[in-house]
Amino acid sequence: MEYILALLNSRLLSFWYINYFRSLKQAGGYLNFSKKEIKKIPLKKTNVESIGAIVDTANRIIAITKSDNYLKDFSKQAKVKEHEHQIDQMVYKLYDLTSEEIKIVEESVK
Repeated sequence: MEYILALLNSRLLSFWYINYFRSLKQAGGYLNFSKKEIKKIPLKKTNVESIGAIVDTANRIIAITKSDNYLKDFSKQAKVKEHEHQIDQMVYKLYDLTSEEIKIVEESVK
């Protein structure tokens, strides 16, 4: 589950989501989409080592954000951003993005 969570929260899948679902109508502030559209989300299968590295990093984020003072502790927030960046880099590698493609994603999803 942490692997899927990390993929879905990565910049790459955020980029994909924004561009894919942009055309869907909004109702009441929420996107309306079916199971058919959800199944189109490109979740990449990979080896155990890659999954483990992403899951470990996602678990570090979860542990930090669960701490009582997370919202007031800027160093913890910075550490989460660092881990998010690490996950993004692993996801880019997983999906074999070129440096040009990474630049497009990075500039589009800020």
